[in-house]
Amino acid sequence: ALYHLSLSLSRTIPERDLGKAVELCRAAVEGAPSEIRYWHLLALLLCKQGEWKQAKGVVDAAIEIASDVETRAQADDLLSNGVASRDFASSKSEASPPTYSQSEESSLGPSSKKVVSAAELLRPMPDHPPPSQRELFEHIFQLRMTQIVITELTEGADSVEACWLEVFEWYSQRRD
Repeated sequence: ALYHLSLSLSRTIPERDLGKAVELCRAAVEGAPSEIRYWHLLALLLCKQGEWKQAKGVVDAAIEIASDVETRAQADDLLSNGVASRDFASSKSEASPPTYSQSEESSLGPSSKKVVSAAELLRPMPDHPPPSQRELFEHIFQLRMTQIVITELTEGADSVEACWLEVFEWYSQRRD
């Protein structure tokens, strides 16, 4: 991963306006702040411009946002599987088990007894579907690997030991 990232950063971009690409990518991040891929692309573009500290700041912010996105996706997954809401805000200690509450039936489910308003049914569809759990995992993993590369390039090889441990811990908690 480190080799491929450094190889892609060293290639020249013929006849392309990198400044305009950064500007458009910033607009994409502002328009969809929970889209991890946009943050990742912005960090890579900043690296290409040589703005290493800015890129590191973007990646660090994206990691925090990814954590929130991942938590919401897990909650949504539980809701869609018939388990209502789980208290993800509480700590994951063994002493306090997660709490579950009764879920509402889907408004369009076979046993539904309520009618959804026409305005709700006619809402516009998003440009692209939200990522699956697997896709979200891959996006965040790629982002974390980029964080390690940028940290190593800006702060030296000795500074990434803690990052690697964090990535290994994160990965081990989510493996299938």
